[in-house]
Amino acid sequence: MKRVLRRRYLITVLPIIALMLLQLVTLYGSSAQEVTPEAEAVICSGELPIVGTGPNGETATPLADLALTEEDEATIRAGDFNAAIAMHYLGDDWPQLQVQGITDTLAEYGIEVIAVTDGEQQAEKQIADIESLIELQPDVIFTIPVDNDALANVTQQISDSGIQLVLIDSMPTGLEPGVDYLGLGASDNYAIGASAAEIIVEELGGQGKVAVLRWGYHVFQTEQRRLGALETFAQYPDIEIVFDEDVNSVEESATTCENLLTRNPDINAFWTAWDGMGTACTQAVSGMSRDDVVVTSVDLSRNSGFWIARGSQFRGTAAQHPYDQGVAEAMIALYAFAGKEPPRYVVVPGRTVTRSNVVCAMDAVFHESPDQEFIDLAGPQE
Repeated sequence: MKRVLRRRYLITVLPIIALMLLQLVTLYGSSAQEVTPEAEAVICSGELPIVGTGPNGETATPLADLALTEEDEATIRAGDFNAAIAMHYLGDDWPQLQVQGITDTLAEYGIEVIAVTDGEQQAEKQIADIESLIELQPDVIFTIPVDNDALANVTQQISDSGIQLVLIDSMPTGLEPGVDYLGLGASDNYAIGASAAEIIVEELGGQGKVAVLRWGYHVFQTEQRRLGALETFAQYPDIEIVFDEDVNSVEESATTCENLLTRNPDINAFWTAWDGMGTACTQAVSGMSRDDVVVTSVDLSRNSGFWIARGSQFRGTAAQHPYDQGVAEAMIALYAFAGKEPPRYVVVPGRTVTRSNVVCAMDAVFHESPDQEFIDLAGPQE
């Protein structure tokens, strides 16, 4: 009999005690359980199809397709494995949920996460972090590189040291799947980038001037989002891309949006590569009293959810499900520990989020219902 992990972006029908908006992230543990197909019915709108491929052209394996048997579990527990996580950044909801998804899932099989590091969005810091983790000799290291080129050598050192490597969202330059790393877990970044663009197209009625804020590090996930957005905009001849350049920080996102609108007041919308950029841009646009301008992005955090719920210029986003992506990454390692060939590219579908479904989307991402203040702020839902 198979023991499968439930797709945690499903929304429970049981009441959940809500936390206050913008409270520190409180993450729920997960538990493997017997489920039926009927139990996996999604009751929040906006789920996107999986259309993108991995960094080497791999066909995506949905998380829902992965399962471990009781015999697999026994093998894993007998191995007495441990793990470490080297994040690019820990100061936001997305990385914290990723870490929790990995940690909770591994714990179900008796695997302890012995260290978690914060690269602080600096390649040098993340390199030093990984070197320190290698010294600990865990059985597996999970990491998302802040810079694919800069992290290439140190991530190669992981496998050279006899430690398994699982990648989160992006692949350092030159690594070979199945040789240098077990597999990569992600959202479908092409699909969510395209979804954020479609929100703009719909808001503008298919015509207008759009600025694209490209993330300056050019990692796989944000480049896929940009590609999805640009190919979507290209389908609409009356959409004009007037800016498509690198932005290297959240702070720079705000100044870029403000400067662009000052020089080009006829810009109608901003597409941003992730929601830290999007909320910064929204604050800048709001400060200029430009209620007519549309901002969209990728990811759903407590901060971006608030801006969407209040009906601001931040009209919508394409959410990932980072906790569930953490589950996917853990499952890649668990397959290997069970002696099974892990899939090279495991994907959790994204979700289109606008004000009309932001309440259930927050529940799907955080695995807890938003508080009543947020629900009232968001207004009528689909």
